[in-house]
Amino acid sequence: MNKPYILYDFSRDEFNTITTKVNLNITKNTLDINTNFIYNDENINTSFNININELRNYNSFKPPCCYQFLMSGGHYSTFSLTNSLAQTMSTKENSTNTLKMLNSYAPLLMYVFSKDDDFENMIYFVNLMSKESTLNTNISNVIENGYSLLTSHRPLRMSPLQLIDITGPDIILPDEKLTYQINVTIPDFPYNQDVKLPYNKPTNVYLECNYGYLPKRNIIVNGTNEFSLRALDLVPGDIIKIKANFKYSSFIMKKVVTVV
Repeated sequence: MNKPYILYDFSRDEFNTITTKVNLNITKNTLDINTNFIYNDENINTSFNININELRNYNSFKPPCCYQFLMSGGHYSTFSLTNSLAQTMSTKENSTNTLKMLNSYAPLLMYVFSKDDDFENMIYFVNLMSKESTLNTNISNVIENGYSLLTSHRPLRMSPLQLIDITGPDIILPDEKLTYQINVTIPDFPYNQDVKLPYNKPTNVYLECNYGYLPKRNIIVNGTNEFSLRALDLVPGDIIKIKANFKYSSFIMKKVVTVV
């Protein structure tokens, strides 16, 4: 995957009559976005600038994560920057639904892979409204029909980001201790999303289980790692459900182990 990629798409509902102009300039250490659109007979101009150190100082900066540049109703003069994976959101949420339900406009989503990434190592999704809308950017990797591409294989907000896989035995004896392998992969985005590539950067993965004992519940995975599970005080017929996910993510990998 050669980053950065900018994907964009147009609205498919009543907002496809709104013409927007988005200017997006990205360098290694800075991101500048400027938008102009007319909504409710109001001509709205908004700009936002952030440097990489500011982003890394956000409390919600726990990659992998997805930041949403949100223009709220009545406060269009500035953007608020929120980690969309760190809050409960509708499964059908997108930029135009946000505009319709919350009187807010989210022209940009920014996918952050690693805490060491700069702005040139991220993927961006730009929401334009009508077909007359325009996007101006200094980035050469620009792809139309981005929404369809993002949703073709997995939920919108996790499409370009890392995935978790757990391998190991499906059965365990009472009080037995077994070792499982956990892998973090990344889709070969944007065109071969079914191909999973090892993600060889340190990534925090959080583990939990309903029964049994996990000595480590927060492990750092550099492509691959191992963790132990013990069927402590369990009896045949008990079912252990292991869950693995990232700090801010709706994606949860589940592994079921049966005590025999």
